[in-house]
This record gives sequence, C-alpha cells and structure tokens, in this order.
Amino acid sequence: DHFRYGDIVINDVFDELEAMLGDTADNNFAADAAVALNIWMFVVHKLYDAVYQCRDREDIGSSLDEAMSLYIGAGQDQGGVLNAGYLLYSLAESTGSRFGQINFGQSEVNTKILSLFAKIKDSSSQCENDNFAYRLLHVLVNDVVRLMTVPLVQSLIHYLKEESENYILLYGLAVIPPLSGCNPHVFNQLFDKLILTGYSDSSQFDAVIDLLQSSYSCLGITCQDIGSYGGSDVPECLHKKSKDMVGFISSTDVRQQAQIDRDMLQIQIFMEMESYGAAINHYKMGY
Repeated sequence: DHFRYGDIVINDVFDELEAMLGDTADNNFAADAAVALNIWMFVVHKLYDAVYQCRDREDIGSSLDEAMSLYIGAGQDQGGVLNAGYLLYSLAESTGSRFGQINFGQSEVNTKILSLFAKIKDSSSQCENDNFAYRLLHVLVNDVVRLMTVPLVQSLIHYLKEESENYILLYGLAVIPPLSGCNPHVFNQLFDKLILTGYSDSSQFDAVIDLLQSSYSCLGITCQDIGSYGGSDVPECLHKKSKDMVGFISSTDVRQQAQIDRDMLQIQIFMEMESYGAAINHYKMGY
C-alpha cells in the first residue's frame, strides 16, 4: 500500500469526507490531493519516460506533450491568471503569489519550467542521432522536477502558518518521503511531527521550519527558490557556505562535493529494493 499512498488518501476523502475531516471538511481537498500527489508524480514519470526513450533513440514527443498537458491543463488561462486553472501550473501561480514571486503576470517557477520545456523539446530532435543526447535531457528534466518541488514546499509552509492540519498532512506526504533517501534524520523528525502524530502544536512551528529549510538541498532547491512567505512572516533562509564536517571546517564551499554521500545512500536504497536499473542510472547520471 505504501506505493499508492496518494490514491489511498484521495479515496479516504471520497469515502468518508466528514469522518476524516470533521468540522473542517473541504470539498476541494480530494482534488488538491490528486494534483499534489498523483498528478505531480505522473508528470515526473512521463518526463523520465522521455529520458529513457531518448536513450533508446525513440521518439519522445508523446511523453513530453502528455507531461506538459498534465502540468498545465485545458482550463488554464494564458498569462498566469490566479485561480484560472486546476493543475500544477495553477498551484505554482497561487504559491508564487503568496511568496511574492509573480513577475510579468506569471510565477517565477512557471516561467522557468516553461523555458525548460522549450529547451527539452528543442533538444529532443538530437535523440535519434546523438548517443549522449539523453544525458542533456536528463539534466533538463532534473531541473524541471526540482522546480516542480518548490510549490509543494511553499504550500507546506503556508498551511503550517495557517495551522491547517489536513493540508499539512497532504503537503507533508508530498514533500517528506523523498528525504528518506537523502537525510534520514530529518526525514524521521518531520515524518513524526507532521505525519505520524499530526501537527497540532503551533509552538513547534519554528522548529519544523528549521528542519524543512535544512532539507532544501536534499530536494534540489535553494532558499532563493522558496523565498519569503507573506513578506516577513517566514523570512527567506540563508544557506551556509561552509560546514563543520566532524570538526573540519572548510574554507571554501565544498557542499556539492561532500553531498556525494547522498548518492551512495540512494544507490544503497535502490539496491535494497532490487531496483538495479535505477541504481545503475543513478551511478551513471546522478540525481
């Protein structure tokens, strides 16, 4: 069942809306859960399908088109109008507004993702002739996935501030699980505070935010990507350029080099799951 937790959450809402949510029942919750959990993962799935199709010198047009259509949706108005759509593009517009990241009528995240999709489409023509075209495609897809994570984290911060337990659970389920393959210590703490016991103690807000911000590099995002919430309600965090590594303090920024230990952990997890293809791909191409 842990492979279909998104589907389980959504069906629970459909089956027992009042029982699950009580007086705080929200008829939008099931649809919001489907977007954040199911559709988000399926878009990522189609993007990586395109990478492997490119590796095998197959046409990737259908996978890219499907990923983009599921990201934007048919009902989305042009120009980033808030509340005009229902899928991930619309979610990014909403969170971009809350975090002061709307420029020229569109969120920074959506502007960057649309630009990356254009680059992916342009580079796809090389798949049939270039043995290494899929490696460039892999880098571009990783960047898209990284940016797709930003609205999920911003939503979690927003609902933590609003003390909305149901949505904290929803976006906790969207954000926290990937941390298990990068920083198990932070994963265990956040999973316990937000998922297992449920977030009900607002005095823990600062501690939870600190844990969440410390995990940004695990998710491939930065403090600048997330920005500040509500002006100064939750200020933009600052990444340290040096880190104490068991007593050794680097004089230069070697975070990227040191984080190769995360790749070793991820490969170990893939091997334990007998996902040997994923382990080989991670070794050859990284995150």
